[in-house]
Order: sequence, then structure tokens, then C-alpha cells
Amino acid sequence: MIKKRLIKYSLWAFVFALLVACGDQDQEEDLEVTADPEQEVVADDDQVEETLTEVTYLGETYPVDGLIESLVITGSMEAMEDALLLEVEPTGAITVGGAFPDLYQSITTHAEAIGEKQQPNVETILQLDPDLILSTAKFPEDVATDLDKVATTIPVSHIASNWQENLKLLAAVTGKTSEAESILEDYAQDLESVKADIADELAEEVLVMVRIRNGNIMIYPEDVYFNDLLYDDLGLEAPEAIQAAEAQEVISLEMFSDLNPDYVFVQMEKSQNQDQPDVIEELENNPIWQSIEAVKNDQVYLNSVDPLLEGGTAYSRITFLDVINEKIVGN
Repeated sequence: MIKKRLIKYSLWAFVFALLVACGDQDQEEDLEVTADPEQEVVADDDQVEETLTEVTYLGETYPVDGLIESLVITGSMEAMEDALLLEVEPTGAITVGGAFPDLYQSITTHAEAIGEKQQPNVETILQLDPDLILSTAKFPEDVATDLDKVATTIPVSHIASNWQENLKLLAAVTGKTSEAESILEDYAQDLESVKADIADELAEEVLVMVRIRNGNIMIYPEDVYFNDLLYDDLGLEAPEAIQAAEAQEVISLEMFSDLNPDYVFVQMEKSQNQDQPDVIEELENNPIWQSIEAVKNDQVYLNSVDPLLEGGTAYSRITFLDVINEKIVGN
């Protein structure tokens, strides 16, 4: 879906680009990119500025020294997914269980391991001397302060509704604005197509996504995890239990059966269920689980997308929308 284009400028074309570079550009409400007007160079047909001096993300402004060449991602799997989608190879990246997940193999071939999601190795990050660090807004203040001493550090939001701003941020600092715009346009078109196809079929149906953690069934608020796609983007009706949820929470099998969903998407990552490796088999053999409408109609889908996906990102949305289109619409 993303096609890279290599643009070769002749000397005269380059001079012409410099002359017209002062044209007005639309400003994003939540994301602005600023360049030194005396050094402004038009890099492509989307008027992306080659020499950035600052970037504004979710109301906060951060200094940058041109398009970044060395990027460290720590704590934010959201940023990792955006990097995967934009084909950005970080210099340093997050490990899961001491290794880079297969999901990120294409962008971590040359990356250095800089620690687990919640345990960044600041010393290793310092040695990498990055131009920019993308961290997480969930880091405690002392960790955030240590990272900011190494290089400009931008805490990436984990809130699903900020997914577009997250993608635009990475695109802006890596010169991939045109790719990000194409991704967002394609997603909007695909979303409208799927919404039209499922409008009648799911009008009275209940569809839920749950995650199995430590052997428990976990549900999420309407705007968290993949729910933001289901109940906002697609406009499906959220069950009352999900409407009432204020954070990730355990739901008993008995209460889940009361929801009696018509479609169930189950995500189960083995590393998050090491003490209950047979939890799925136990569920499938439980009479209460077997009584659920989705189970009776063979409409339960296990790990239909990679269980490590965060759910609210552009990559997660695109991937899961494809699954819905395949499993429910039948395309």
C-alpha cells in the first residue's frame, strides 16, 4: 500500500524548488512542523521541510535538528507499530522477553536492543547517541527525565484516539508525511466500505474483542484497545459491560456469557499466560463458554491479528479492519 518514490532533482529543478518553497502550507491543529526559513529546502511534492527546528505534538513543542537519522523507541509499542507501518528502522528498539518480536523483524534487523517495554536501558540508549527518542507517556517522571538528558524525548500517547497524531509525528520527523497521508486516506476509504457492508448484518449483533491475561478474560473501555475501531470507527453498539468499564478489567466467564456475543475475537499471548498455558483449551471445554452464541455458531476467532498489537494504532486498525472484512463481510 505504501510506495516509495525516489525523486532526482536537476540543478535547475532544485533552484526552482527553493524559490517556490515559501508558499503557504496548511497547519495541523495538533501537529506542526517548523523549519528555519533561511534554510528551508523542499524535499518532495508534499512540501515536507528537510530542515526541521521543532515539532509540536499534542500541544507540546519539542526541538529537533532536521530530519532524524538515529531514532530510539522505548516504552511505546504504539511508536513501534507506526515505525513498522512507515518502514522506519530505529537505531534502538524495544525487546519482548529479551528479543525483538517476529512482528517487527523487518525494521529491527540492524537495531540495538535497549531494554524491555517498561525497563529501558538508559546507558545503552546514551551510547547510541540518538537524534530523537520516542518514549511513552506512561513512564514515571524520573525515567522521563533521564531520557530527556540523552536527547529530545517525545512521550508518545497510548490513548487510542490519538492514533493519527502519533502516526503524523513519526512521519514528520522522518520525512514520510506523504506516506502517512496516503495511509490515512486509504484507511478512511476502506473503513467506509466495510461500514456499508456490515450495516445490515451487524445491526442487531454483538461483537466483542477480549484479551486473555494471566488466565483471565479481560475487557476494555469503548475507546481502548481495538474497541475504538469497533465502537467508534465502525459505529457498532458496545455491550453495557464495556460501556461501564473504566480501564482494563477482569470479567468472569459467567458475566461474559451474559453478554452472549454473536462474534468474539480472542487475543492470547503466551508470554502473558505462562502460568496458564492451557487456558484456551480449558475455556473451550467449559459448558458456560459453550453456551455462548458465538461459540455455538463457530464465530470465535483466536489471535486473528498478532496478539502483541496494541489495538489503537494505525497498523492495528488497518490489520483488524482487514480481518473483519474477511471474517464477517466475506471479502
